[in-house]
Amino acid sequence: MILDGKTSIEVAIDRGQIVSGTRQLPLNELELELKAGDSAALLVWAKKLAEQVPVFLNLVSKAEQGYYLAGLHEPDFPGPPDNEVLSVSDFLHGLSQSCLVGQPCPISRWNLTEVRARAAKEGVSESLQMVETALQRGARIADLAREPVLGQLQLAIASE
Repeated sequence: MILDGKTSIEVAIDRGQIVSGTRQLPLNELELELKAGDSAALLVWAKKLAEQVPVFLNLVSKAEQGYYLAGLHEPDFPGPPDNEVLSVSDFLHGLSQSCLVGQPCPISRWNLTEVRARAAKEGVSESLQMVETALQRGARIADLAREPVLGQLQLAIASE
């Protein structure tokens, strides 16, 4: 438990595998669950963690990962029609879906105007540019997640 003033956060480590038949995905997850107090503290503590070790903000649930492995779910990558601006939430979810399927992120189809504006507001434009460049070159999310920049970027733009 993390006790921070009137805020209480439960920290749990979930480690193992998500398995369906012969297919499996590793599971290495740290969960921060607000038990009482200010929800903004979750991001504060997640950012503190991201300063120490690489993190990845995964918006795909364990259930969705299992359904994917079982062939019951196919991620639908965000790709707004007519070059519509992609929301920060859709961007973050798209990164998670790309990680799930192990394929390069379809970033060239995304209008990142809103994501770039949020990154500028949070002072992480350089980090976003680094991630964009790597994704445009075909880097996989799982590889990028081994470095601090991706998780720090995700947490910076997720907070508002």
